Amino acid sequence: MHTVQPLDSASVVAAAQETGGIVTIEEHTVNGGLGSAVAETCLDLGVTPRGFARVGLRHGFSSIVGSQEFLRAQYGVDVPAIVAAAEGVARRFKPTARGGLLAVTS
Repeated sequence: MHTVQPLDSASVVAAAQETGGIVTIEEHTVNGGLGSAVAETCLDLGVTPRGFARVGLRHGFSSIVGSQEFLRAQYGVDVPAIVAAAEGVARRFKPTARGGLLAVTS
């Protein structure tokens, strides 16, 4: 998914219903971002994923300087953090025969 506005509600709902789990990834604060929009869309339309995780900055904005790789590692937005979030969601349920998890990035 490449935009938050307009959010492709049909794709979000379809993914939640088909896979049961959603992971969103953002290179900024999770508050008011893509994960929030996805969660709001699911709940507004009566769809409850069995697993849901948001990967992104949790406490405000970055206060340190470094390369993109360094900052991603410092703030838990690197590959190991994304994998851990997806595994955490997957542990909450047994995926359906049709799918596993949906990773949505902003």
